[in-house]
Amino acid sequence: MAPAHAARGEITLRCDLARPLAGLPTAMIYGASVPHSRREATGNDLARVKQVRTCVSVSGPHSLLVMVWLHGLAAVDPFEALLADRFPELEVRDRTVVLHSAKRMDRLLDLQGRSAGRVPFALPPP
Repeated sequence: MAPAHAARGEITLRCDLARPLAGLPTAMIYGASVPHSRREATGNDLARVKQVRTCVSVSGPHSLLVMVWLHGLAAVDPFEALLADRFPELEVRDRTVVLHSAKRMDRLLDLQGRSAGRVPFALPPP
């Protein structure tokens, strides 16, 4: 039985996988801005878009940081068109193509995106 939070749609459990081997070779990181009054609702709605892996509110020149996994560079324009259609108040201010991730969470990754080792998280000294 799912926890109450999951049943209400507040959390979604996901497994991690080797992005290139899953047919999702392109990762993009977007810095986007929305009006402050729409930040929480837009972030919640963005987090439910299937291509979105991470959506967080940040301080600085952008109010949202969004990471997406796509089927290739040709999928970037259609994804950005989807953003424009579904989120008219969202303004993409920065975009970055991730060429290779050497590490995700505490896992070192090989060139295919598979776990090749581990570097545990270290907490800063008190």
